[in-house]
Amino acid sequence: MMRTDKNPPARTGCRVRLWLGWLPAAVLLVATSGCRTVVTEGDTRFHLSNEGESPGANEPAQTQKRREWLFTPRTLGGKWHGRGAELSYAARIPELADTPLGRRVTLWLKDQVRRQFAADRREHQPSVREWVAAWIEGGRTIGEFTRDVHWRVQWEDANYISVVATDRVYSGGAHGNTHFEAANFMSREGRCEPVTLEQLMSGDDWRSTLTGLIEADLERQGASEVSRGAVEEVLQAQLWAADARGIEFLFGPYAVGSFAEGEYRALIPWAQVAHWVKPCIASKLPPPGK
Repeated sequence: MMRTDKNPPARTGCRVRLWLGWLPAAVLLVATSGCRTVVTEGDTRFHLSNEGESPGANEPAQTQKRREWLFTPRTLGGKWHGRGAELSYAARIPELADTPLGRRVTLWLKDQVRRQFAADRREHQPSVREWVAAWIEGGRTIGEFTRDVHWRVQWEDANYISVVATDRVYSGGAHGNTHFEAANFMSREGRCEPVTLEQLMSGDDWRSTLTGLIEADLERQGASEVSRGAVEEVLQAQLWAADARGIEFLFGPYAVGSFAEGEYRALIPWAQVAHWVKPCIASKLPPPGK
């Protein structure tokens, strides 16, 4: 039986967590039950030490105390903890069926996780020393960056797989923010092919009509800041997923409303777009209403 529920039980997951404190930070890989896709990236250690951080002869006593506190190890509950800035990245990917399509999409997901982890590391590692130095000199709160990416299955069968990621990021301030990622794949002639809206649809007016349908659904849901530009941005970014109900378009906080409104999902039933779907792809899509 094919899975058609919108939020299937999690069959995940791999977590990659990075802690930067007084000692060299290490990447920890924690596999929960049922996880087949452990993500590794060779030598992924950072180094943050107190080399060159010794107190100066004329350094204020308070600054010396902060430095000593920061670079002094401690134990909590029998576990070793460092003190310092935190930069963490966690990613979970689903366990897909052991089919040619499932195996190819699994490889794609693992590559996405690796790339994002490497990008976060490159972008935020320089900030760690700045955070620590600022705390030593002024006692300001040490910085933090955390990202938690959870990929889930929207639809899966032998011909078509649709996956969606909820990407939660916190980089300081009153709250973090949530973004979406999505990808759709089909099996054709033994190959795994990505599916974009441009590959899915045909005709001259499908984009404008689809935009209107999405705007109407968002307004029905009460989104306060619906605009054609916001909808077109989601279409351009391919933030959509397909299942037996139709095509669902994903809008994070702030996209079409205030942060307090949260996220929005606009579902366009297959019946409203079926005449635009290319015949060569229609047979690969989730069977409507199944």
